[in-house]
Amino acid sequence: MKKLLTLVSAVAVAGVFTTASAIDRSGKFALGFQEQVSDGILDGSKNSLGSWSLKYGFSPSTTGQFIFGFDMGKEINKRYSFGARLLADIVENENSDFYSGVGILFDNQDEGNRDIRVSIPLGLEFSFSGLPEIGFSAEAGLVIDFAIDRPTGVDKPVQFSSVGGQIGGALGLGVHYYF
Repeated sequence: MKKLLTLVSAVAVAGVFTTASAIDRSGKFALGFQEQVSDGILDGSKNSLGSWSLKYGFSPSTTGQFIFGFDMGKEINKRYSFGARLLADIVENENSDFYSGVGILFDNQDEGNRDIRVSIPLGLEFSFSGLPEIGFSAEAGLVIDFAIDRPTGVDKPVQFSSVGGQIGGALGLGVHYYF
């Protein structure tokens, strides 16, 4: 929660001194971090896993994104995920872009706990006029998990959930640097 408050505070202070503006991202690559794209929120035993992200602007209103996250810190933990998303702007304003899209992700929690995840995000990305190469984003949306393997006691092969129900816990936040 402290990290979220620090991020929100930094963005708010920057917003006081600059004006936000939407930027044409066509033909540009971005490298960044996207939190909560691959988090398993329906099964309470799954921990949060942020994802590294590579974006490419196909047109002024369409972006492709490749994501990869991992947590190999413990000997027994072999968690990783990877996938891709296609994002399209629904509303383009002077200071922001509201987007949606579709994504597919392979999520490996550990041996015997794997999912194919389909996500339908709703998000907002904006840049400050003094920092046009940095894009900040926040998103929520629908998640559908299709079980490949499930641990004992979890019998649902398909699970529906929503991302965005708890600020700081399930609201997806991201930051990308555009080259």
